[in-house]
Amino acid sequence: MKELVYDGSFPGFLTVLGKALTEKGEIQIWSEDEYRPSLFGTAQKVKADLDFALEFKKKLVFDFPEPVYRPVLYAYLAEEEGTGNLVFDFLHKLKRKEAVFAHRVGELCQGVTREKVRMLGFVRFRKVESGYFYASIRPKYNIIGLLAPHFASRQANHQWVIHDLDREMAVLGREKDWEIKPLPPIKFPEDIAEEEIQKLWREHFKALSVPGRINRKRQNNLVPRRYWPHLTEKG
Repeated sequence: MKELVYDGSFPGFLTVLGKALTEKGEIQIWSEDEYRPSLFGTAQKVKADLDFALEFKKKLVFDFPEPVYRPVLYAYLAEEEGTGNLVFDFLHKLKRKEAVFAHRVGELCQGVTREKVRMLGFVRFRKVESGYFYASIRPKYNIIGLLAPHFASRQANHQWVIHDLDREMAVLGREKDWEIKPLPPIKFPEDIAEEEIQKLWREHFKALSVPGRINRKRQNNLVPRRYWPHLTEKG
Protein backbone atom coordinates (compact mmCIF):
# COMPACT_ATOMS: atom_id res chain seq x y z
CA MET A 1 0.00 0.00 0.00
CA LYS A 2 1.30 3.44 -0.95
CA GLU A 3 0.53 6.38 1.34
CA LEU A 4 0.67 9.85 -0.22
CA VAL A 5 1.15 12.75 2.19
CA TYR A 6 0.44 16.38 1.26
CA ASP A 7 0.98 19.67 3.10
CA GLY A 8 -2.68 20.36 3.98
CA SER A 9 -3.14 23.24 1.53
CA PHE A 10 -5.78 23.16 -1.22
CA PRO A 11 -3.17 23.29 -4.05
CA GLY A 12 -1.46 20.39 -2.26
CA PHE A 13 -4.80 18.57 -2.05
CA LEU A 14 -5.41 18.93 -5.79
CA THR A 15 -1.81 17.92 -6.56
CA VAL A 16 -1.97 14.72 -4.52
CA LEU A 17 -5.39 13.76 -5.93
CA GLY A 18 -4.21 14.29 -9.51
CA LYS A 19 -1.10 12.17 -8.95
CA ALA A 20 -2.99 9.47 -7.01
CA LEU A 21 -5.37 8.91 -9.92
CA THR A 22 -2.40 7.96 -12.13
CA GLU A 23 -1.06 5.39 -9.64
CA LYS A 24 -1.81 1.69 -9.60
CA GLY A 25 -2.50 -0.45 -6.56
CA GLU A 26 -3.90 0.54 -3.18
CA ILE A 27 -3.51 4.23 -2.36
CA GLN A 28 -4.19 6.22 0.79
CA ILE A 29 -4.03 10.01 1.05
CA TRP A 30 -3.28 11.95 4.23
CA SER A 31 -2.45 15.51 5.16
CA GLU A 32 0.71 16.02 7.20
CA ASP A 33 -1.43 16.64 10.31
CA GLU A 34 -3.39 13.41 9.81
CA TYR A 35 -0.58 11.07 8.83
CA ARG A 36 0.51 8.34 11.25
CA PRO A 37 3.32 6.00 10.08
CA SER A 38 2.14 2.50 9.23
CA LEU A 39 4.05 -0.78 9.46
CA PHE A 40 2.65 -1.92 6.14
CA GLY A 41 2.62 1.30 4.11
CA THR A 42 5.24 3.20 2.16
CA ALA A 43 4.91 6.94 2.68
CA GLN A 44 5.67 9.43 -0.08
CA LYS A 45 5.48 13.18 0.41
CA VAL A 46 3.82 15.00 -2.48
CA LYS A 47 4.87 18.62 -2.81
CA ALA A 48 2.19 21.14 -3.77
CA ASP A 49 2.56 22.12 -7.43
CA LEU A 50 0.42 25.15 -8.30
CA ASP A 51 0.64 24.68 -12.08
CA PHE A 52 -0.25 20.99 -11.80
CA ALA A 53 -3.10 21.84 -9.39
CA LEU A 54 -4.58 24.36 -11.83
CA GLU A 55 -4.43 21.84 -14.67
CA PHE A 56 -6.09 19.19 -12.51
CA LYS A 57 -8.79 21.71 -11.55
CA LYS A 58 -9.60 22.07 -15.29
CA LYS A 59 -9.88 18.27 -15.55
CA LEU A 60 -12.33 18.22 -12.64
CA VAL A 61 -14.49 20.73 -14.52
CA PHE A 62 -14.27 19.30 -18.03
CA ASP A 63 -12.96 15.72 -18.09
CA PHE A 64 -15.24 13.88 -15.67
CA PRO A 65 -18.75 12.56 -16.48
CA GLU A 66 -20.16 15.40 -14.35
CA PRO A 67 -18.61 18.62 -12.95
CA VAL A 68 -16.95 17.67 -9.67
CA TYR A 69 -14.79 20.66 -8.76
CA ARG A 70 -17.32 22.10 -6.30
CA PRO A 71 -17.83 18.79 -4.40
CA VAL A 72 -14.04 18.37 -4.19
CA LEU A 73 -13.54 21.92 -2.90
CA TYR A 74 -16.42 21.73 -0.42
CA ALA A 75 -15.29 18.34 0.90
CA TYR A 76 -11.85 19.84 1.52
CA LEU A 77 -13.40 22.82 3.35
CA ALA A 78 -15.38 20.44 5.58
CA GLU A 79 -12.04 19.49 7.19
CA GLU A 80 -13.19 15.97 8.06
CA GLU A 81 -10.38 13.57 8.89
CA GLY A 82 -9.64 11.25 6.00
CA THR A 83 -11.15 13.60 3.40
CA GLY A 84 -8.33 12.83 0.98
CA ASN A 85 -9.32 9.15 0.90
CA LEU A 86 -13.02 9.98 0.59
CA VAL A 87 -12.46 12.30 -2.38
CA PHE A 88 -10.02 9.89 -4.02
CA ASP A 89 -12.60 7.08 -3.77
CA PHE A 90 -15.28 9.43 -5.13
CA LEU A 91 -13.19 10.48 -8.15
CA HIS A 92 -11.91 6.95 -8.78
CA LYS A 93 -15.49 5.65 -8.97
CA LEU A 94 -16.56 8.48 -11.26
CA LYS A 95 -13.61 7.83 -13.53
CA ARG A 96 -14.70 4.19 -13.82
CA LYS A 97 -18.32 5.36 -14.29
CA GLU A 98 -19.47 3.67 -11.11
CA ALA A 99 -22.46 4.94 -9.12
CA VAL A 100 -21.66 7.52 -6.43
CA PHE A 101 -25.20 8.01 -5.16
CA ALA A 102 -25.26 8.88 -1.43
CA HIS A 103 -21.46 9.10 -1.30
CA ARG A 104 -20.03 10.81 1.79
CA VAL A 105 -18.48 13.53 -0.42
CA GLY A 106 -21.98 14.53 -1.49
CA GLU A 107 -23.07 14.74 2.14
CA LEU A 108 -20.11 16.96 3.01
CA CYS A 109 -20.85 19.18 0.02
CA GLN A 110 -24.45 19.60 1.18
CA GLY A 111 -23.32 20.38 4.73
CA VAL A 112 -20.87 23.07 3.62
CA THR A 113 -23.47 24.57 1.25
CA ARG A 114 -26.05 24.71 4.06
CA GLU A 115 -23.56 26.37 6.43
CA LYS A 116 -22.61 28.92 3.79
CA VAL A 117 -26.23 29.87 3.09
CA ARG A 118 -27.00 30.18 6.79
CA MET A 119 -23.92 32.26 7.50
CA LEU A 120 -24.72 34.71 4.72
CA GLY A 121 -27.76 35.66 6.80
CA PHE A 122 -26.05 35.52 10.19
CA VAL A 123 -22.97 37.70 9.66
CA ARG A 124 -23.35 40.88 11.73
CA PHE A 125 -20.94 43.73 11.10
CA ARG A 126 -20.16 46.42 13.65
CA LYS A 127 -18.12 49.52 13.08
CA VAL A 128 -14.85 49.60 15.02
CA GLU A 129 -12.68 52.52 16.02
CA SER A 130 -10.36 52.18 13.02
CA GLY A 131 -13.31 52.68 10.66
CA TYR A 132 -13.53 49.04 9.58
CA PHE A 133 -16.74 47.04 9.67
CA TYR A 134 -15.92 43.91 11.66
CA ALA A 135 -17.82 40.62 12.09
CA SER A 136 -16.76 37.60 14.15
CA ILE A 137 -18.04 34.11 13.34
CA ARG A 138 -17.47 30.50 14.44
CA PRO A 139 -18.62 28.41 11.45
CA LYS A 140 -18.66 24.65 11.58
CA TYR A 141 -16.74 24.48 8.30
CA ASN A 142 -13.95 26.56 6.78
CA ILE A 143 -16.18 28.80 4.68
CA ILE A 144 -14.88 32.37 4.97
CA GLY A 145 -13.49 32.15 1.42
CA LEU A 146 -16.99 31.21 0.19
CA LEU A 147 -18.57 34.17 2.00
CA ALA A 148 -16.06 36.73 0.73
CA PRO A 149 -17.36 37.31 -2.86
CA HIS A 150 -20.89 37.98 -1.56
CA PHE A 151 -19.78 40.68 0.87
CA ALA A 152 -17.16 42.11 -1.49
CA SER A 153 -19.92 42.98 -3.94
CA ARG A 154 -22.16 44.48 -1.23
CA GLN A 155 -19.56 46.29 0.87
CA ALA A 156 -17.66 47.86 -2.01
CA ASN A 157 -17.64 51.29 -0.35
CA HIS A 158 -16.30 50.01 2.99
CA GLN A 159 -13.31 48.30 4.50
CA TRP A 160 -14.48 45.14 6.26
CA VAL A 161 -13.30 42.07 8.13
CA ILE A 162 -14.96 38.68 8.66
CA HIS A 163 -13.04 36.88 11.40
CA ASP A 164 -13.19 33.10 11.90
CA LEU A 165 -12.25 32.96 15.58
CA ASP A 166 -11.76 29.19 15.82
CA ARG A 167 -9.44 28.93 12.81
CA GLU A 168 -7.76 32.28 13.56
CA MET A 169 -8.24 33.41 9.97
CA ALA A 170 -9.96 36.46 8.51
CA VAL A 171 -11.16 37.83 5.20
CA LEU A 172 -9.97 41.42 4.80
CA GLY A 173 -12.00 43.35 2.25
CA ARG A 174 -11.43 46.73 0.65
CA GLU A 175 -13.63 47.96 -2.16
CA LYS A 176 -14.17 44.86 -4.34
CA ASP A 177 -10.88 43.19 -3.44
CA TRP A 178 -10.39 40.72 -0.59
CA GLU A 179 -7.76 38.38 0.83
CA ILE A 180 -7.53 35.76 3.55
CA LYS A 181 -4.92 36.25 6.26
CA PRO A 182 -4.09 34.71 9.66
CA LEU A 183 -5.64 36.72 12.50
CA PRO A 184 -5.60 35.59 16.15
CA PRO A 185 -8.51 36.54 18.45
CA ILE A 186 -8.24 40.26 19.15
CA LYS A 187 -10.41 42.92 20.77
CA PHE A 188 -11.33 45.76 18.41
CA PRO A 189 -12.49 48.97 20.18
CA GLU A 190 -15.91 49.92 18.86
CA ASP A 191 -16.74 53.17 17.12
CA ILE A 192 -18.21 55.68 19.56
CA ALA A 193 -21.69 55.49 18.01
CA GLU A 194 -21.76 51.72 17.51
CA GLU A 195 -23.05 50.78 20.96
CA GLU A 196 -26.08 53.04 20.57
CA ILE A 197 -26.79 51.67 17.09
CA GLN A 198 -26.69 48.09 18.40
CA LYS A 199 -28.98 49.04 21.28
CA LEU A 200 -31.51 50.52 18.83
CA TRP A 201 -31.38 47.36 16.69
CA ARG A 202 -32.04 45.13 19.72
CA GLU A 203 -34.99 47.31 20.76
CA HIS A 204 -36.37 47.16 17.21
CA PHE A 205 -35.98 43.38 17.13
CA LYS A 206 -37.74 43.04 20.51
CA ALA A 207 -40.58 45.35 19.44
CA LEU A 208 -41.28 43.17 16.39
CA SER A 209 -41.70 39.97 18.42
CA VAL A 210 -45.12 38.75 19.52
CA PRO A 211 -44.71 37.06 22.96
CA GLY A 212 -47.73 34.81 22.50
CA ARG A 213 -46.36 33.39 19.25
CA ILE A 214 -42.79 32.67 20.33
CA ASN A 215 -41.81 29.10 19.38
CA ARG A 216 -38.43 28.29 20.95
CA LYS A 217 -38.08 24.92 19.25
CA ARG A 218 -38.74 26.40 15.83
CA GLN A 219 -36.40 29.29 16.55
CA ASN A 220 -33.59 26.95 17.59
CA ASN A 221 -34.07 24.90 14.41
CA LEU A 222 -33.84 27.97 12.17
CA VAL A 223 -31.15 29.77 14.18
CA PRO A 224 -29.12 27.20 16.17
CA ARG A 225 -27.74 28.44 19.47
CA ARG A 226 -24.13 28.20 18.31
CA TYR A 227 -24.76 31.29 16.15
CA TRP A 228 -26.30 33.40 18.93
CA PRO A 229 -23.14 34.90 20.49
CA HIS A 230 -22.38 36.61 17.17
CA LEU A 231 -25.88 38.01 16.49
CA THR A 232 -26.47 41.60 17.57
CA GLU A 233 -30.13 40.97 18.31
CA LYS A 234 -29.20 38.17 20.72
CA GLY A 235 -26.64 40.27 22.60
